[in-house]
Amino acid sequence: SPHVAGVAALFLATNPSASVTQVTDAIIAASTLNKVTSPGTGSPNRLLYSLFDGSSPPPPPPSNVLSNGVPVTGLAASTGGELRYTLSVPSGASNLNFSISGGTGDADLYVKFGTAPTTSSYDCRPFLNGNNETCSFASPQTGTYHVMVRAFSTFSGVSLVGSYSTSGGVQTYTNAADFTINDNSTVESPIAVSGRSGNASSSSKVDVRIIHTWIGDLKVDLVAPDGSIYTLHNRTGSSADNIIQQYTVNLSSELLNGTWKLRVNDNASGDTGFIDSWSLTF
Repeated sequence: SPHVAGVAALFLATNPSASVTQVTDAIIAASTLNKVTSPGTGSPNRLLYSLFDGSSPPPPPPSNVLSNGVPVTGLAASTGGELRYTLSVPSGASNLNFSISGGTGDADLYVKFGTAPTTSSYDCRPFLNGNNETCSFASPQTGTYHVMVRAFSTFSGVSLVGSYSTSGGVQTYTNAADFTINDNSTVESPIAVSGRSGNASSSSKVDVRIIHTWIGDLKVDLVAPDGSIYTLHNRTGSSADNIIQQYTVNLSSELLNGTWKLRVNDNASGDTGFIDSWSLTF
């Protein structure tokens, strides 16, 4: 077409000795896939970069801005298509996570700090089958992270979320109320967390003080706001008394805000006790 001929002429003006194959490959490499509406049967569906002269690649397409912890839903692209996003990460942030999930097809997640990722340049690329992929950075840099969701094969209905924890620094939350543990029963002690953003730490601390004879009767779980269960103690200790212990738990996949619960299940008769207190530090 005249458009292609014009771009080829621009390239040859800078690269006069290039072969036909070299011109073709350069033009294709500099084009953007899946940008033409109703391209027609047999069309490669590539948007031509009309100022391309071979001296440098075209700039990446503009990015959409993510907000901390707010998912973007309904993402879709045809094979080879790319969707781009950015997330600004403040000083002091921790536990940065980018995740894609859901939908059909096969989307791949690419993340890079400072500049847009490509298929050959990235800080994280899980490259798994399907659409469930995560990139995690425990101690992220301050600045802009760039995200690309690329269609290894056509996908639709995918969700993307970027989240991080901000300070207020590490904080401790405590419930010091007593909760009676009866025989063959379950009791829960809640802690409500609010005013935080992002996810909990991969090294969160759970301090437990349970007064109870024969701790082998007990199963103790931390229940996250989304219902996820983290087992702290599972009927070990036989006839020993009391559970007074600190546990380190990876809670990096859990949002900080919400109601956390310490759940204690008594599985035998003859020994009782109570939750004296417990605390969360993250």
